[in-house]
Amino acid sequence: MAKLLAIVEVEKGRSIRCCAEVCNRPVYKRIHVIEKDDRSILVLGATVLA
Repeated sequence: MAKLLAIVEVEKGRSIRCCAEVCNRPVYKRIHVIEKDDRSILVLGATVLA
């Protein structure tokens, strides 16, 4: 089962790309850091999880 590790925020200039297949938008607020079953890390924006 996937595990939520953290919800973080970075400066707008240091935004990351959402790793959701259909997204790839820059995200800097409410970044969800998730550890998948295979121990890989995903970073997702909040709207992907809604």
